[in-house]
Amino acid sequence: HTNVITDDLVAIWDAANRKGYPGTGEVWTDLVGGHNGTLDNGPTFDSANGGSIVFDGTDDEIVCGNGDFIEGLTEITACCWVFVEDAGSAYPKVISKGHASGFDCGITRGSEVIWCYIASNELSAYIPGFEEWFYFVFRYKSGETNGMQLWINGESKNTATITAAIPSDSSNLFL
Repeated sequence: HTNVITDDLVAIWDAANRKGYPGTGEVWTDLVGGHNGTLDNGPTFDSANGGSIVFDGTDDEIVCGNGDFIEGLTEITACCWVFVEDAGSAYPKVISKGHASGFDCGITRGSEVIWCYIASNELSAYIPGFEEWFYFVFRYKSGETNGMQLWINGESKNTATITAAIPSDSSNLFL
């Protein structure tokens, strides 16, 4: 992907880039920051559509170390393609460090809602539905009017204004 802007990125995990994930193994290489992830509890690789990591919805995760590189940030953007297969009762995470008291984004499957937290401040929006891909972007800039933003498929879905930094936390960063 030669058109991907990498200026000021602290991490990028791209399953479609064979330098990031060759299609086998337990290491997902961070292409810019050296914050490699370890596939834990059996996530698999699907080569369709360029490549994606498939989680079983039970206990699969990618552990990216302690994630201290995001601690103290007052500005962050996280984005990814998401596909949720069914409306089970679990709360699958998209990215998480410190749960709701830190930096946390996930899906409430029973109600088709995606949510993100920064230091216990929540922002949520409805997803298009299950069994279809959607592109999720969460942007946060502390203190900026409507600086907490949630976008789905290029459309702004919710905003808020808060002032907070991502707190320090001893937990790992999970994808």
